[in-house]
Amino acid sequence: APSLVDSRADMAAADETQGDHPPRVVRQGNLVYPTWAMLQAACGTVTVATYIDADGRPHDARVVKQHFNTQFVNDENTYKQYPVAPFFDRPAIDFVMSSKFEPGRVKGVPTGMSLAIPITFGNSSDGKCRPR
Repeated sequence: APSLVDSRADMAAADETQGDHPPRVVRQGNLVYPTWAMLQAACGTVTVATYIDADGRPHDARVVKQHFNTQFVNDENTYKQYPVAPFFDRPAIDFVMSSKFEPGRVKGVPTGMSLAIPITFGNSSDGKCRPR
């Protein structure tokens, strides 16, 4: 499941006892793993930035970082790092835009906030892609 990382400096020291917290996922959208990526055993992580309004709706999602992935190379029987291909961008944005959030709160009041959400496409828990 994607993890939420609050990008606002003033929420870094959120005081849950005062009702402060970043937005939280209420319902995850549908994450589509591109067919071509599956056939190539490709994986990777992209970070999507979005603004969650005071009603919990995401706006203006965009990819802000493409990470490197580690992929197994059969011919060499080793792992190599490759940049994440852009074919993960659209599914990651669609996933965020179709998710439902509880808005962030400051002093208990629903407040719009920006988030950076890392979304991983892959088939292992250690970040290394393996042939299926």
